[in-house]
Amino acid sequence: MNAGQILLFVVSYLLGSVPFGLLFSKIFSGVDIRNSGSGNIGTANVIRNAGLFAGVLTFLCDLLKGLVPVIIALKFFDQRTAAIAGLLSVIGHIFSLFLRFRGGKGVATAFGVMLGFNYMTALVSFVVFLVVIVSVRISSLSSLVATVSNLLLNLFFSFSKNLLVLNILLLMLIFYRHRENILRLLRGEEPRMWERKN
Repeated sequence: MNAGQILLFVVSYLLGSVPFGLLFSKIFSGVDIRNSGSGNIGTANVIRNAGLFAGVLTFLCDLLKGLVPVIIALKFFDQRTAAIAGLLSVIGHIFSLFLRFRGGKGVATAFGVMLGFNYMTALVSFVVFLVVIVSVRISSLSSLVATVSNLLLNLFFSFSKNLLVLNILLLMLIFYRHRENILRLLRGEEPRMWERKN
């Protein structure tokens, strides 16, 4: 491991730690997203409480947090370095240095990481996400199904050990961060997107 790789790893974590959902919510609606809705800084909660525009910006920036380190690593180093950099960006998002090691659920950032490695399987997984969320309007379920579908696609269409190990680790992190959502799903209590409040 050389100095360039170490620098990339540090930057990947720090970039992942930037809480774009919190920043955009405050800028565009004056809302501290940590005190609204689910308290999560991710896209779905930002859309619910700060508006579609802030939510879309959050999604794009969180995606880029994962995509950019992977592209840089693949260009200047190797796939193993890219896998570590991608993993660190997601860890930074979930355990943000700027939020006392709390953060989002890692889905958009993990999608960016996967997009950098294999854009075809990542885009298919994104289509799966869209189909599920349009069908059932539950963000957490859509994220979990898309995460599993991405792993299955890479198991069948990728021969990269680094990518598969990374995929498994990301799936474990995302399911861990969604543990409360999973319990609510099992109880039938998970809130739906675009649901009118009585």
